[in-house]
Amino acid sequence: MAFFVAWLTLALLVGAIAQARGRHGWAWGLLAAVVSPIIAVIGLLALPNLSQNVGATARRFVRTIETAKRAANAMSKPTADLSADGVYAGIPYRVHHDGSIDAAMNVGVVRFKSMEHFLAAASGGPAPAERSVS
Repeated sequence: MAFFVAWLTLALLVGAIAQARGRHGWAWGLLAAVVSPIIAVIGLLALPNLSQNVGATARRFVRTIETAKRAANAMSKPTADLSADGVYAGIPYRVHHDGSIDAAMNVGVVRFKSMEHFLAAASGGPAPAERSVS
């Protein structure tokens, strides 16, 4: 009877060690109870300690989120690349020689065919109809 109690106590100890090393403690405890606590603890100690890797993974995840936030902020501020010729309805724009317009809209810098298209988009109205050349 004492042997059985010592066996289960050692199996519980293996489970606690496994839990501290970032493994499934109940599974390792069950394995130790079925096979042998000594074999289970040797196998457990041969595997890498996952609890140390969790911090590195979390730091990598936080860096990824911060990079995504910086990219989103850069996309939401498109006026940095646009030297404006004017501002209409709070939207800076630049006029090109061919009559097209670059405007810093909230989705980024958008090119419009003409001033009429830009004004329609800025005011929320319908786009002007295409004119046919006769």
